[in-house]
Amino acid sequence: SFPRYLLPVAAVLANGINFLLEWVVVFGFYFVFPTAYRFNVTILALVPLSFLELMILVGVGLSTSALNVRYRDVYYIVTSVLTFGFWLSPLLYSTEMAPPTLRALLRLNPLAGVMEGARDVVMAGRWPRLENLLPAVATATVVFLIGCAVFRRQNLQLSDYV
Repeated sequence: SFPRYLLPVAAVLANGINFLLEWVVVFGFYFVFPTAYRFNVTILALVPLSFLELMILVGVGLSTSALNVRYRDVYYIVTSVLTFGFWLSPLLYSTEMAPPTLRALLRLNPLAGVMEGARDVVMAGRWPRLENLLPAVATATVVFLIGCAVFRRQNLQLSDYV
């Protein structure tokens, strides 16, 4: 029989292909704006950063997919939270640009350290700062383990709701 946990993971990995294609576009911009990027050996740091992001996404995907089968409104809640989280993420701006009182709030985003690290690697050509990555590593581990636990607990009951 097909392992059920592979379905949410497959959805995350399918979007991972889109993620890789977007990085091709980012690297293509290097030829248009060569002074904006600093590519060197630090580019290798994108691999563990992507792995951290993958752990968070798989954890969230496992827990929300299991809950979405039972509670149909989970999709709308997750979509709203992700949209709100997008605007709180340091994707288009650095957390250093925010007022000091809001920096701690912005760093509560589990992907903030990953995004700051990717910006450091691509735009500045330097290794990600450890103080930004430690909360991301802790969050990724916790979210992944919670997602696995929720999915495992709900897995036996999913067929009753389908």
